[in-house]
Amino acid sequence: MKKLLLLLFISLGFIGTTIGGEVDSNILKLKALNSCIDCNLEGSNLNGLTLTYADLTGSNLSGASLKGANLGLSNLNGVDLNNANLTGATLIGAKFKGANLSGVTLKEANLGLSNLNGVDLNNANLTGATLIGAKFKGANLTRANFGGANLSQSDFKKANLSGANFVGTNLSLSKLMYANLSDANLSSANLRFANLSGAILCNTNTPWGIDNSGCNNYDEELEDINITALKLKALSSCEGCNLIGADLKGAYIVVAKLKNANLTNANLSGANLSNAFLTNANFTNANLTNTNLMVTDLSGADFSGADLSGAILTNVNFEDAILCNTLMPWGIDDSGCSVSN
Repeated sequence: MKKLLLLLFISLGFIGTTIGGEVDSNILKLKALNSCIDCNLEGSNLNGLTLTYADLTGSNLSGASLKGANLGLSNLNGVDLNNANLTGATLIGAKFKGANLSGVTLKEANLGLSNLNGVDLNNANLTGATLIGAKFKGANLTRANFGGANLSQSDFKKANLSGANFVGTNLSLSKLMYANLSDANLSSANLRFANLSGAILCNTNTPWGIDNSGCNNYDEELEDINITALKLKALSSCEGCNLIGADLKGAYIVVAKLKNANLTNANLSGANLSNAFLTNANFTNANLTNTNLMVTDLSGADFSGADLSGAILTNVNFEDAILCNTLMPWGIDDSGCSVSN
């Protein structure tokens, strides 16, 4: 029995030595050719290596350490990076089609313009990473940590972001259409001009509070006007929204998109709405005193009974706008009143 155990230990040691030798040999091959397709590099130390344009298609890099490595424009399609450490690595423009990045550490890594469509990144650590213009369409980012990352102009269309952490993240101009953001934390995230159309928000912590608009049986009619106003301030977009009586005094919402929004009796005094798109919005009896509306599109908007005294109206488009009993900087304007009025 003792002999059998001894033989078993010797065999296991030989196998381990063989695998270790294979990995070492593949590291040398990669360094020499800048290519190692379908290679076993499990647990390898590739810290600080320059591997720009490298081809690692289908290779096993699970548990590998690539801290500070430069993998810009490299081919990582089908690569297994499960639990790999890429802290501070440069991956600008890298390809990850079919790759497994579950549990990977990408802390402070640069993945700008990288293609991560459909990739598995569940539980990934991307804190402080630079991901400007990165593509995550259809990716699995369940419980991923993006704290403090720069995700400006990134594309998350139809991605699974349930339980993900976006605290302090820059998501300006990002595309989050039809993404699943259930239980995600976006508090203090920059969502300016982000597109959330069709996104699922259920128990989602946002800059405007807990958002349950994507939960089953959600009653949109019960949504608080003040919550909608906070959402507008965060996104600078709320087309068709109900903002009746909303308090937007002094709000900074330049280039805002409020087409067809209902702002009846709203308080917008001193707000900055320059370069905004307010076509067909309803401003009946709204307070727009001293509001900055410079270069704003107000075509078709209804300003009946509104107060625009002191408003900045330089280069404003008032085409087809309704001005009736409207207090303008030049006095009461009734030019849009119907005959019956």
